[in-house]
Formats: sequence, C-alpha cells, structure tokens
Amino acid sequence: MVRKFTTKEIGEAIELSDETIRRCIREGQLAAEISGRNYYITEDAVKEFFNERGIRYEETPLAKPTLRQVTTRTVSSLGAIGAIVGIGIAFVAVLLQRSYKEMR
Repeated sequence: MVRKFTTKEIGEAIELSDETIRRCIREGQLAAEISGRNYYITEDAVKEFFNERGIRYEETPLAKPTLRQVTTRTVSSLGAIGAIVGIGIAFVAVLLQRSYKEMR
C-alpha cells in the first residue's frame, strides 16, 4: 500500500506552513496528486523532496506508522487468519459429516 500525505502533515513534520508546501508543489519542487482542492504526496515523493533539502526522512514523524495504519494492517491480518480458520472449520465439518455417514 502506498502511503500518501497531505501538505499539512508534511509541513508539520518539517515545521513549514501548509502554504509553503503548496508553493513547492506549484513550483514543481514536490510531486503531488490533486484530488479536488487537496494535494496528496506519496511517500517516495516526500523522501526525494526531503533528500534534496538534506532532511533525513527517517528522523521525521512521517516515518513512523500512524495508529490508523497499524490498525488497518492488524485488521487485514486478522481477516486473513479468520478466513483460514473458517476454511479449517469447514474442512473438519465435512470430515465429521463423512464419518457420521459411515457409522450409520
């Protein structure tokens, strides 16, 4: 999954205003996707932008996963585990059904 950030998130991470980040986008210094009136910047674009300015991405708050991202990954993992368990239960049910039929 590609992480995307808002201009506000990037500005807060490196102590610049939202408008300064928007100006960097308009001037072509930072690649961004536009959705309506909002800009979304991919993690790779942020890394490149920071690297050009001598900012270590790994040392910014952006490098740490948010609670939402951790929760989403956990729920996705639990969903996969649930599907595997469900398949296992269905398999056991089929085996029990066959055994019951053989006993009759």
